[in-house]
Amino acid sequence: MSGIKSNIAGGNVDYPIAPLGTVYKVAIGASSAQSSAITGRAVLLTPTVACHIAVGANPTASRDSTPRGAWSDADVLIESGQKIAAINAVDGESGFLFITVWNGL
Repeated sequence: MSGIKSNIAGGNVDYPIAPLGTVYKVAIGASSAQSSAITGRAVLLTPTVACHIAVGANPTASRDSTPRGAWSDADVLIESGQKIAAINAVDGESGFLFITVWNGL
């Protein structure tokens, strides 16, 4: 079975193909906004604009948080129940952060 290459856990790991699950959508703007609690352990992050993200029980993203480029996919491991917050990286830009749960991972 072919798999997906992922940078989860800091390595180039080959995971079996997993079905996509719930998609969470967070508005990205000048203030930090967070998702609802995410049910799942592995998520795919896709921002439509450059942004900064934070993960936790009640995260607040700032310009010092982890940066993500526009339309750059990233696989991230989280604890089920955590939330993901985002804020824009460029003044005046707005968009969305799509958080897609990888089912079965």
